[in-house]
Amino acid sequence: MIEFLIGFLCFLCAGMGLGGGALLVPLLVNFFDFPQGSAQYVGLIAYIPASVCAVIYGFKNKDLQYAKILPLIPLGLLGAFLGAFFAMKIQGEQLRKLYGFFMIFFGAYMLFSAARGKKEGQK
Repeated sequence: MIEFLIGFLCFLCAGMGLGGGALLVPLLVNFFDFPQGSAQYVGLIAYIPASVCAVIYGFKNKDLQYAKILPLIPLGLLGAFLGAFFAMKIQGEQLRKLYGFFMIFFGAYMLFSAARGKKEGQK
Protein backbone atom coordinates (compact mmCIF):
# COMPACT_ATOMS: atom_id res chain seq x y z
CA MET A 1 0.00 0.00 0.00
CA ILE A 2 2.83 2.41 0.83
CA GLU A 3 4.28 1.85 -2.65
CA PHE A 4 1.00 2.97 -4.21
CA LEU A 5 0.79 6.06 -2.00
CA ILE A 6 4.38 7.08 -2.78
CA GLY A 7 3.83 6.55 -6.51
CA PHE A 8 0.57 8.48 -6.45
CA LEU A 9 2.07 11.36 -4.46
CA CYS A 10 5.06 11.59 -6.80
CA PHE A 11 2.76 11.46 -9.85
CA LEU A 12 0.67 14.31 -8.41
CA CYS A 13 3.78 16.38 -7.71
CA ALA A 14 5.09 15.78 -11.21
CA GLY A 15 1.70 16.67 -12.70
CA MET A 16 1.70 19.97 -10.84
CA GLY A 17 5.22 20.80 -11.97
CA LEU A 18 6.70 20.32 -8.50
CA GLY A 19 9.21 17.69 -9.52
CA GLY A 20 7.92 14.27 -8.54
CA GLY A 21 11.44 12.85 -8.94
CA ALA A 22 12.70 15.19 -6.23
CA LEU A 23 10.34 13.41 -3.86
CA LEU A 24 10.61 9.94 -5.38
CA VAL A 25 14.39 9.54 -5.09
CA PRO A 26 14.69 10.29 -1.34
CA LEU A 27 11.66 8.11 -0.60
CA LEU A 28 13.10 5.17 -2.53
CA VAL A 29 16.48 5.56 -0.84
CA ASN A 30 15.16 6.02 2.70
CA PHE A 31 12.09 3.75 2.79
CA PHE A 32 13.03 0.98 0.37
CA ASP A 33 16.82 0.93 0.72
CA PHE A 34 17.38 1.53 -2.99
CA PRO A 35 20.92 2.43 -3.98
CA GLN A 36 21.11 6.11 -4.93
CA GLY A 37 21.88 5.36 -8.59
CA SER A 38 18.96 2.94 -8.97
CA ALA A 39 16.59 5.41 -7.34
CA GLN A 40 17.69 8.08 -9.79
CA TYR A 41 17.12 5.71 -12.72
CA VAL A 42 13.60 5.09 -11.48
CA GLY A 43 13.12 8.86 -11.13
CA LEU A 44 14.22 9.42 -14.72
CA ILE A 45 11.92 6.68 -16.02
CA ALA A 46 9.03 8.08 -13.96
CA TYR A 47 9.23 11.34 -15.94
CA ILE A 48 8.30 9.58 -19.17
CA PRO A 49 4.57 8.98 -18.44
CA ALA A 50 4.21 12.42 -16.85
CA SER A 51 5.83 14.03 -19.90
CA VAL A 52 3.65 12.08 -22.32
CA CYS A 53 0.53 13.14 -20.39
CA ALA A 54 1.66 16.78 -20.44
CA VAL A 55 2.29 16.68 -24.19
CA ILE A 56 -1.10 15.06 -24.86
CA TYR A 57 -2.82 17.67 -22.68
CA GLY A 58 -0.98 20.52 -24.41
CA PHE A 59 -1.71 19.10 -27.85
CA LYS A 60 -5.38 18.63 -27.01
CA ASN A 61 -5.71 22.22 -25.77
CA LYS A 62 -3.57 23.66 -28.59
CA ASP A 63 -1.13 25.09 -26.03
CA LEU A 64 2.05 23.71 -27.60
CA GLN A 65 4.53 26.11 -29.18
CA TYR A 66 6.19 23.72 -31.60
CA ALA A 67 9.00 26.07 -32.62
CA LYS A 68 10.13 26.23 -28.99
CA ILE A 69 9.63 22.62 -27.90
CA LEU A 70 10.90 20.64 -30.89
CA PRO A 71 14.58 21.55 -30.31
CA LEU A 72 14.19 20.64 -26.62
CA ILE A 73 13.14 17.04 -27.26
CA PRO A 74 16.52 15.71 -28.44
CA LEU A 75 18.32 17.83 -25.83
CA GLY A 76 16.11 16.43 -23.08
CA LEU A 77 16.73 12.87 -24.24
CA LEU A 78 20.46 13.52 -24.44
CA GLY A 79 20.44 14.99 -20.93
CA ALA A 80 18.54 11.98 -19.57
CA PHE A 81 20.98 9.52 -21.14
CA LEU A 82 24.03 11.50 -20.00
CA GLY A 83 22.60 11.80 -16.49
CA ALA A 84 22.00 8.04 -16.34
CA PHE A 85 25.50 7.37 -17.68
CA PHE A 86 27.19 9.61 -15.11
CA ALA A 87 24.98 8.28 -12.32
CA MET A 88 26.31 4.79 -13.09
CA LYS A 89 29.92 5.98 -12.99
CA ILE A 90 29.78 7.97 -9.73
CA GLN A 91 30.08 6.20 -6.36
CA GLY A 92 26.94 5.99 -4.20
CA GLU A 93 28.06 8.39 -1.46
CA GLN A 94 29.32 10.97 -3.97
CA LEU A 95 26.07 10.66 -5.90
CA ARG A 96 24.07 11.20 -2.73
CA LYS A 97 26.03 14.36 -1.93
CA LEU A 98 25.71 15.71 -5.49
CA TYR A 99 21.98 15.04 -5.48
CA GLY A 100 21.62 16.82 -2.13
CA PHE A 101 23.64 19.79 -3.40
CA PHE A 102 21.49 20.15 -6.51
CA MET A 103 18.28 19.84 -4.49
CA ILE A 104 19.41 22.62 -2.14
CA PHE A 105 20.70 24.78 -5.00
CA PHE A 106 17.54 24.51 -7.11
CA GLY A 107 15.28 24.84 -4.06
CA ALA A 108 17.01 28.10 -3.16
CA TYR A 109 16.85 29.25 -6.78
CA MET A 110 13.11 28.59 -6.88
CA LEU A 111 12.54 30.43 -3.60
CA PHE A 112 14.50 33.48 -4.71
CA SER A 113 12.97 33.55 -8.19
CA ALA A 114 9.48 33.35 -6.67
CA ALA A 115 10.30 36.19 -4.29
CA ARG A 116 11.71 38.25 -7.16
CA GLY A 117 8.57 37.57 -9.20
CA LYS A 118 6.36 38.84 -6.38
CA LYS A 119 8.43 42.03 -6.05
CA GLU A 120 8.25 42.66 -9.80
CA GLY A 121 4.48 42.07 -9.70
CA GLN A 122 4.05 44.74 -7.01
CA LYS A 123 5.70 47.52 -9.03
